[in-house]
Amino acid sequence: MTRDATPVPVPGVMEVPDYFQGASATPDMADPVKLSSNENAYGPSPAAVAAIHEAASAVHLYPEGSAQQLTEAIAKYCGLASQDVLVSTGSDDLIPTLMRAFMQRDDEGLYFADSFPKYRTNLIGLGAKPVEIPRDKNRNYALCIDSVSRGLTARSKILIVDNPCNPTGAILNADELVRLHAALPGNVILALDEAYVEFSDIGDAGLQLAKAHHNVVVFRTFSKAFALAGLRIGWCTGAAPLLAAMQRLRPTFPLTGVCIHAAVAALQDRAHIEQSISRLRKTRSHAVSRLRDAGWAINEPHGNFILLRAVENSPMSIEAASRQLLEHEILVRQLKIQGDEPVLRVTVGTELQMDRVIDLLGQSGG
Repeated sequence: MTRDATPVPVPGVMEVPDYFQGASATPDMADPVKLSSNENAYGPSPAAVAAIHEAASAVHLYPEGSAQQLTEAIAKYCGLASQDVLVSTGSDDLIPTLMRAFMQRDDEGLYFADSFPKYRTNLIGLGAKPVEIPRDKNRNYALCIDSVSRGLTARSKILIVDNPCNPTGAILNADELVRLHAALPGNVILALDEAYVEFSDIGDAGLQLAKAHHNVVVFRTFSKAFALAGLRIGWCTGAAPLLAAMQRLRPTFPLTGVCIHAAVAALQDRAHIEQSISRLRKTRSHAVSRLRDAGWAINEPHGNFILLRAVENSPMSIEAASRQLLEHEILVRQLKIQGDEPVLRVTVGTELQMDRVIDLLGQSGG
């Protein structure tokens, strides 16, 4: 041992690309429209906001570690037993916790191409091997369920699926979920990340699968439909042995008291959440129809975002579209899928915001 020695990161960590959040407004922007991070443009329930203010006076106290009030509210909302719900600071904490509880170094974690990039990052950080399964570009980037069995080995421990997928918007319906689960051995966990499920027609298919099987965990969030992204609240459900192992590795106080009270209030205001989802789906449908008429290729969306691809009759390139929107202070997310295909992911904003996007992207340009 020597004083000249320096700490060395885990192999592969420094090769992981930084995660870049959606662009935020800069000081020189007079009236920016942020459609880059899939936030809910209609905002949280007023009841949730009031609960935040009320709970703020008690921030000098530790919250209840089990967050029982929230787990019971989630269970009531989703038709689950409260002991089958585990909460924490979003899927960004819960999914790595599942990995730590059930994976060892050199185990393999499977995920589909063009999924949320943190899945791969979390596996590398654990010392596990990421295994990417292809999507089918000819079927609107649908999951290749038949490819899963070819990716499985004796070291496979988990398959992570974002359903709906960000950014492609592809989904697995109830029958496809059953097929996917049937392709897995009993010791491989199917982790379903359902961050955008409320904006889709998937319903409780994932929850029912988790109820019926010992190796399924479903993750959900309050960041999207419930518009509490700034509080970082997530939860999961699955078989008791899975949750028991995760609970032992979860933070001592997984959520603040403010978060707990806000989430409970949001769940109790069903009228607000239902109206918010209904408005967003209506706005999404209108925007997709108009943008398709303008020549953009758009897969059927199932989240609170739209993925635009440039084809022969599109009014401009993806790069030009991004510039066009930025010049008018509209922030969106330019990405690449299938390795090198440029695309534009546009969060569904308010009706007025999307009308601006439609007008700007319907113009001929570079």
